[in-house]
Amino acid sequence: MSFEINRQRLRTIGQNITLLFGSLLFCFFVIEIGYRFLDPFPFFSSSEINDTEHGNLSRYDATLGWTGVTGGRAQFTTLNNSVWLAHNSEGFRDIEHDYLTEKNPAIVFLGDSFTWGYEVEFEEMFVNRLRNMLSGYEVFNLAHRGYGTDQQLLTFMRWENKLTPSLVILMFCENDVLDNSSKRRYDKPKPKFQVLDYQLVLTGLPVPKDDAWANSRKWKAAPHTWKQTLKKYSHFLHDIDFSKGSVSRSVKARSKTRASIER
Repeated sequence: MSFEINRQRLRTIGQNITLLFGSLLFCFFVIEIGYRFLDPFPFFSSSEINDTEHGNLSRYDATLGWTGVTGGRAQFTTLNNSVWLAHNSEGFRDIEHDYLTEKNPAIVFLGDSFTWGYEVEFEEMFVNRLRNMLSGYEVFNLAHRGYGTDQQLLTFMRWENKLTPSLVILMFCENDVLDNSSKRRYDKPKPKFQVLDYQLVLTGLPVPKDDAWANSRKWKAAPHTWKQTLKKYSHFLHDIDFSKGSVSRSVKARSKTRASIER
């Protein structure tokens, strides 16, 4: 008899706990939907931004000016979005590839940040969406952030797969005109092609390694934790965390001000 009573109590407690967590989860979803309606875009503060041109996921290269960190992984946050970046073993924001065969024709994309997927998650990049539609092809993405057409050409010439691809697609943007005519772009030195005696000649090699590269932040792997995932997909939790950080920074600033006045 007592065993049945205890069993019934445990069942009731379990049901109450399930009801409690279910109610909390339902309330959270209601709050999140309402919050997104009032504020559809999360606010990223200057302290959260991690889009540095030096270090981060780019490294110095004597020929290209800069190239991707091989195997690099980090959270990439701008004023507009926060996305998870992962480079393959060749330093491209791409999948790992096998070497080409005659039965496995390739399509190669060359480009800058638009093709690289600036502020876009990996699965949302147009190159990857095209890859899902072309199962009979091996689609390569050799783009990198900030590249001009000159650096894209040099990247393709360095590409290790020796077989001729079926198609090479060059993504051109209006800013490439200035990129191609400059020896320095986005606070970084770069090579430049010039026409000499009716021939295209590469100049500026080796590309100078300025102080920004010499003193760049050391790259560290940033794990994609469950807390980052929650803040990424929940605007409400993200802005609460941002508010807590703002209050903490404000308190620290006031403490420093009071300490300096007392001195």
